[in-house]
Amino acid sequence: MKTLHITVKNKVAAFRERDGFLVGNNSDYQIAFTFDSEWNGLTAKTARFIWAGQYTDVAFSGTTVTVPLISGTDLLAVGVYAGNLHTTTPAIIPCARSILCQDPVHTDPPTDVYNQIIALL
Repeated sequence: MKTLHITVKNKVAAFRERDGFLVGNNSDYQIAFTFDSEWNGLTAKTARFIWAGQYTDVAFSGTTVTVPLISGTDLLAVGVYAGNLHTTTPAIIPCARSILCQDPVHTDPPTDVYNQIIALL
């Protein structure tokens, strides 16, 4: 699993740029947070992932959260909230679109492709 890193200091979330980027439509990413002392004692946290006009909240404890499936975007915003009430700014993570992020028009494969598949079987 690839780990991306976000540091939270004075309510500001910052992505560690040397981690690179997230490739869309992959389920093997996690984010490791480094929280300042303001977050001490807050075990239940929620990470908010915002992309392409939508968002998903993921509850977690500790400092690591699994990234939900992200698709169709060049940027992912990630922030955290907890308790009554602690919040962060969003950290911006660049994204690369996978082949599955595209919206091509599906056409049936030509007959010779079906024949090739049958021959392989």
